[in-house]
Amino acid sequence: MTLFDFAMITGLGIGGDLIPLDPDMGEWMAAWETLHGARPPTLRAGMVRYTWFEEHYRGEDLETDKEEEQYARGFLLFLFSTTLFLNKWNTVGL
Repeated sequence: MTLFDFAMITGLGIGGDLIPLDPDMGEWMAAWETLHGARPPTLRAGMVRYTWFEEHYRGEDLETDKEEEQYARGFLLFLFSTTLFLNKWNTVGL
């Protein structure tokens, strides 16, 4: 699949600024904890298993706006990683 194919299927643009690569996983883990409210156990190269999302977000009572935002981020990451970015190891990269 080319970038043009992806743009035609999803309707998302392919132009714009490049996403900077930050090799410091410590900062990514701190960001993950802030954005999702937890620090998941990572596998090789910062990968997280899909089952973590089910365990972390199942049956959680959302009391604050921040928790609702974290839940929404987790759901979208799980949704996109299981549909658009599927891999054979059932993991998503941080």
